[in-house]
Amino acid sequence: MPHRLFIPKKKSRSAVLSLKSLFIANLLFLSLVLLRLVSLNYVDFKILGFATDIDVQSLLNDTNNERVKAGLTPLKLNEKLTKAAYKKAQDMFNDNYWAHIADDGTTPWDFIVGENYSYTYAGENLAKDFIKSSSVVKAWMDSPSHRENMLNSHYVDMGFAVVNGRLQGEDTTLVVQMFGTPDTNELVSKSTERTAENMREPDVSVNGSNDKKVENPNISNETEQFYVQPTNSSNNDIITINMKYAIYLGYGILIFFTISLILDGFIAFKQKHLRLTGNTVTHIVLFVATLFFVYYLKHPIIL
Repeated sequence: MPHRLFIPKKKSRSAVLSLKSLFIANLLFLSLVLLRLVSLNYVDFKILGFATDIDVQSLLNDTNNERVKAGLTPLKLNEKLTKAAYKKAQDMFNDNYWAHIADDGTTPWDFIVGENYSYTYAGENLAKDFIKSSSVVKAWMDSPSHRENMLNSHYVDMGFAVVNGRLQGEDTTLVVQMFGTPDTNELVSKSTERTAENMREPDVSVNGSNDKKVENPNISNETEQFYVQPTNSSNNDIITINMKYAIYLGYGILIFFTISLILDGFIAFKQKHLRLTGNTVTHIVLFVATLFFVYYLKHPIIL
């Protein structure tokens, strides 16, 4: 019967805790950890460290659902803010930093203005290492400062970027979320100018962004978050490993053997078995510590 595999003998542990079983389990777990830590790159093929289930539409829907729950108007997905978010994500990868403001002083607002989006209010949120869209939005909502950005009544538009890359020596997924409210005064000014010129096509040599009101914008707060979404590659030489399932399997292995150890120690104690095998409590502590290690190995972060 299968349950006999969990019953210890007088002088030895249960079958599932035999040296052979533990060796196989440790070998499998070590392989999962190595896949989590290492990205193998060769000339003929490349294995990415992980894959995510994050998409812009889900982020947009989840964000707007939270706003509707709070009695606020849903935000519109804006192409300019989306481009600004993508360029911010690329800038973090290229310059290898994880912050709202780059080492050279570049701010999120520089990317927004760079896309000719004049604003009176602007904000941004950042996240990395997440696997699911819902987890990203939940983390932002659980953070007071990020929640303030998400539920700011001044915002009208929103943009997202989801990008895979290598940051600070680790493969990761960056998520960039940008908020904005157009400068209506400038829109009215442009409309009046076009009417006076009989709707003449604008001169491309005009310095559009330099005349925008960006010196003293009403910024929601310092919390800024960028969302990066992995893009589908048409290259046949890229094999994507979804590490979500690998990590879940690792958790399952650890939890299984931890429970087996607890059961083994409990039965041995009740039946007063005297064994020369290792200390059960020590092994349980070791397995639990390993669980925490795996959890914090690449824990999602918001900024």
